Amino acid sequence: MLIVTNGDSAVSALKKAGIPGHIFPWRDVLHEGPVPTTESLEAESDVRAEFIAGRGWGPPDRVREDFRLRDKKLASARHHDELVLWFEHDLYDQLQLLQILSYLATEPPEDTILSLVCRDAFVTHTSVDLLDQWFEDRAPLDDAQISLGREAWDAFTQPTPEPWADLLDSDTAALPFLADSVERHLEEFPGPADGLSRSERQILTAVEQGHATPGAVFRASQEMEEAAFMGDASFWYTLTGLILGTAPLLAAEGEFRLPDGPTPGPGFLSQPLDFTTAGRDVLAGKVDWLSLHPLDKWLGGIHLGPSMWRWDPEARQLLSS
Repeated sequence: MLIVTNGDSAVSALKKAGIPGHIFPWRDVLHEGPVPTTESLEAESDVRAEFIAGRGWGPPDRVREDFRLRDKKLASARHHDELVLWFEHDLYDQLQLLQILSYLATEPPEDTILSLVCRDAFVTHTSVDLLDQWFEDRAPLDDAQISLGREAWDAFTQPTPEPWADLLDSDTAALPFLADSVERHLEEFPGPADGLSRSERQILTAVEQGHATPGAVFRASQEMEEAAFMGDASFWYTLTGLILGTAPLLAAEGEFRLPDGPTPGPGFLSQPLDFTTAGRDVLAGKVDWLSLHPLDKWLGGIHLGPSMWRWDPEARQLLSS
């Protein structure tokens, strides 16, 4: 039996629970950086490895090898009696699930049973007994789920966001957490008035509420999520983008100390933060951050900067400019 899940912490939790089989992590933060349409999973992984290494999240050679080994493990499903996809309900997991379903649509492992465990709870926050019960209750992966996964992944990787947003008006019942994940991802597009993504807006709101250090802001922002999805490294990158650059919205007391590795120490986590004048104006909706700050950002297959899209969360509508 082969089991694929979101990341290393989930792998450890499943192994600790005594779940049988070979368990491996998918790991990729697909809500960050370029995910354009490619001709194969291998080509997708090349793009993603370049992005991950470019962020400084690992040496290029090791990152490329990690992706190669990961993809090789998934391809080995044809040598196993069963492949279990074990994912959670949040955006991080749902994008990984879509990518794997798209792969299975084109590379189905013959004579291998395909199963799915997908619950609205985090593996690492779940008791051993309940994880064991979920494993026993795993459901067969059906054609409707695979087909919808492929359709959604194709939409996610398109160079314009309309196909992705159109899923909100489609029947996505086969994957019950897909619609919420699509909407949460669209909320990472700039807002119509302030130019902020939801994650950026939550960071500023947390500081306004008195959470005045990176560690406190991270915890407060996570609590604002219906289904927390952003890990530490992605969050620190987003926070740093509000502090450094052409139009900072936040400032540190003294010189801002960058994260010192994937697990920052107290020097980074406890440094005091406060608003700049621009930060207060942007959060109040008086100034559009994009009028001060050039955007160069990828969301799936969409490169924001050369083209500009916004998402109006109240109207649930895309805006092109």
